[in-house]
Amino acid sequence: MPSGVWAASNYDRLRAYDAPTGQQPPRLFLCHQNERDSAQARICAGWAGCHDAANLLALRVALVLDDITAAAYEATVDYRSPVPLFDSGAQAADHGEQQL
Repeated sequence: MPSGVWAASNYDRLRAYDAPTGQQPPRLFLCHQNERDSAQARICAGWAGCHDAANLLALRVALVLDDITAAAYEATVDYRSPVPLFDSGAQAADHGEQQL
């Protein structure tokens, strides 16, 4: 992902998912390629891949609220990126903010 794609507030949100589970945002971080309310909305692969997805509060909340299926939850927890990712949301955000 090139630097400077999102507004600064989106990079700040990404950092928040590095916190301990109970202190994380409760909403999913979705792919920037589709609108949140679109039928094509998907979980961000980079977000899922750079975190221990089993410990993402948003993923757990989405499952309980039926915003995602059990299969989507399991697929996200099991996801391994085919390309190298940053080790944390903070590292990804630092990269993204370089070109703001």
